[in-house]
Amino acid sequence: MRVRFEFSKDKEARYVSHLDMIRVFERSLRRAGLPLSYSQGFNPHPKMAFSPALALGTSSEREYVDISFETRVNISEAKIKLQESLPSGFNIRSCAVIPEGAQSLNSLINRAVYTIKCLLAREVSQAELDAWCSALMEMEKILIKKKTKKGFRERDIRRGIFSLNCKPVNDYALINADLLLSSEGSVRPEDVVEVLVSLGMPVESGYMEVRRTGLYRCQGETCLNPMQVLSQVC
Repeated sequence: MRVRFEFSKDKEARYVSHLDMIRVFERSLRRAGLPLSYSQGFNPHPKMAFSPALALGTSSEREYVDISFETRVNISEAKIKLQESLPSGFNIRSCAVIPEGAQSLNSLINRAVYTIKCLLAREVSQAELDAWCSALMEMEKILIKKKTKKGFRERDIRRGIFSLNCKPVNDYALINADLLLSSEGSVRPEDVVEVLVSLGMPVESGYMEVRRTGLYRCQGETCLNPMQVLSQVC
């Protein structure tokens, strides 16, 4: 039996790495007494698959993990038991049984939405922020340098930025960005901020807070989160 859990990784847990998060869930599931299924072989490990990893320091409203159980479980009870065993900063939002034939999380997800909070070096107007965001979206190409095993190479990220809007809040700029997230290449929130700075946005270096607010499977104009996709498979 496989179950998909939707959970948040809140601010107090944002410096828990992806590898450490896997360990947190493994320990919490054992503590909860849930019948985890393990792989075979010399070094068995729990059959769990998480949504694409968050950068260290990034919080999230909606992350996902698919967990295999040896026997059938009551998913409502499993949700409660797992929540009670998780440390502060991780909160289970919902869960659902994964039907046969459902795609894995990593092959399913191709978009991510972020809220980026940047400290401004001076007061700016909504009109100024709108102008910088519009200028970015009007660019035909946005070339960034990416480090690879063979050195640095340029990559065009423009097609991976689907929407962008900004607003001033006190001394900060709040940027909402809908970005590509896939095995073929992803766009980082930091890349977007770098381009906005190059266009004139006066951002103070050293402070940027990023929160992932959603993960989606988008096909054409239709975007569904991984829980909504399960309801379609059913």
